[in-house]
Amino acid sequence: MNNRIRNEFPYPLAKAYLRAVNADEPVERFTLVGYLFEVTLKFISAVSIAEYIQSRRRDENVNRTLLGINRPSLGNWAGFLRETLRFDLTQKTTVLSDQYFKKNPDLKKLIAAVNAINEYLSPDRPSSIGTASPEMFVNSMVNYRNKTKGHGAIQKRDCVMMNPILFDAVEEFMLSFPLFLDYELALVRKIEVDKRNNYVHQLEKMDGTDIIKTAYIAAQPDPNIRAGHIALCRPEGDQIRPFLSMHPIFIFLDDKEDVYVLNEGEGARIEYLCYHRGGRDAIYTPDELKEDFAEFFGDILKGKEEMFETAPPAAPPPLREARPTPPPREPAPAVPPVEKKPEALPPQPARVAPVPPQQAAAPAPIPAKKSSVGVLIGIVVALVVVAAVAYVVFAPKTGEPTQTPPAAVTQPVEKTTQPAAATEKKEAVTSTTTPSASKAVPSAKTQTSTTGQPPSTTPPPVVTPPTYFAEGGYDSPPMVVGGSDRVHDYIDMSSLHMSPSFRGTVQVRAYVNETGGIDRTEVTQGIDPRFDGAAANAVHQLRFTPARKAGQAVKSQTTLSIVFQGRPEPSKKQQEETTPPPP
Repeated sequence: MNNRIRNEFPYPLAKAYLRAVNADEPVERFTLVGYLFEVTLKFISAVSIAEYIQSRRRDENVNRTLLGINRPSLGNWAGFLRETLRFDLTQKTTVLSDQYFKKNPDLKKLIAAVNAINEYLSPDRPSSIGTASPEMFVNSMVNYRNKTKGHGAIQKRDCVMMNPILFDAVEEFMLSFPLFLDYELALVRKIEVDKRNNYVHQLEKMDGTDIIKTAYIAAQPDPNIRAGHIALCRPEGDQIRPFLSMHPIFIFLDDKEDVYVLNEGEGARIEYLCYHRGGRDAIYTPDELKEDFAEFFGDILKGKEEMFETAPPAAPPPLREARPTPPPREPAPAVPPVEKKPEALPPQPARVAPVPPQQAAAPAPIPAKKSSVGVLIGIVVALVVVAAVAYVVFAPKTGEPTQTPPAAVTQPVEKTTQPAAATEKKEAVTSTTTPSASKAVPSAKTQTSTTGQPPSTTPPPVVTPPTYFAEGGYDSPPMVVGGSDRVHDYIDMSSLHMSPSFRGTVQVRAYVNETGGIDRTEVTQGIDPRFDGAAANAVHQLRFTPARKAGQAVKSQTTLSIVFQGRPEPSKKQQEETTPPPP
């Protein structure tokens, strides 16, 4: 273990390094070494991005590259660093150097890692490069991680072979940047003004695996540094001065008391990851930071802020559909006669204010009462006459068995309260009366819509198939590449601390896309958050052969059962057999 990395490097890197050092199981160590590389690349990229943003100088190519910041993959981070650093070097506004792009034959461990990765990905072509740059190592690692992370392509024996090579290379990669030793990381907890009008920055210095409180006093405020932000600091005598804000790429969560890094999320949601935590505490998905991104990236994301917006709520559409229900108010024609009554009502409040007893006499309401009774009697008589005429006109005639049309007309009226899909399916099942029924449906719908078009507008939402075919809805099911037992290669059983007699099962539903990748997972039966999170993370890293329906690959869902069982303690005889004899 390198004590300089553990004690002097930025807190998120030092913690991830210590976690990788302490990993025992080969697959776990392989994963944690990959995490260490990722957080290191993201830290360097965040510094370069922050320098580009803070300089206020812009380049079209860099701006175009930074548009991928809403869902940055590992390849995006490499692109962010490459483009921003090249531009910052031309402007001389960076604490980094051009050594990132220069090949150096002295970087022996990077060279060995690049050769090993090349031979792993292309076994038939031996690799023997004699010089390499940090950029070459980053590109090789990104390619290697894309081929092995989450796709079930890495074997335990491959981990045993590659772990020491990759770990040594990541160490050398980290030590090749003087940035980590020349500058310090700190959380700006508060900014206060003292009695002398100085700006006192309450800082929490994040060097190594410890967090230490300190302070920085400045005569003038820095508009780029705000309370609650993580910032890169430059040593100034006995103090450290924050000069480069890394918010919102690196954030500090007070409730978790830890540092989280921007990660590749799903959809438009922003996702953060803590590389030295495990389980569900490692992931954080805030909604309130969208405004911080829009402010930080400013003109770069101008007009594209919707990239960080979540899906709109589904409440407004039902409200709009509920508005076309004024037809029940059509008995309101009886209201117009009553409108004469409000003519008498407005004067009443005016009379009550001065309270004149002469004008408060009752003769005025009496004629209104009589007139309203007369109107009601007239309406009732009119309705009786209309009903009688209607009965005479529409009375059933003998010899005409066409009594079914009224039933066909009333059915669509009742079905208008149901979804369009249900009405069309029922009409398709009916007998020869379906043409008339299908014609009656549009006429009923045209009363609530102004389009007046035939039902060609309704089929699109009805025809759309389900997003993921459930089990039994496809011809051939999705299969785990390498067998379902492969999932245990991605679970560190030792970190769960199970008793020898423990046994439990977690069922995870995997949503598999057409290419065999995992879009998302859902725990349908769990044990507790530790086991549920480990099972879900392991399933996420599997690779499937996609389900097929009618000869084509389709989206599907399948459920996997992951069994957790404690290891029985070895007997004394087994311990004696495994213990080597003394020399």
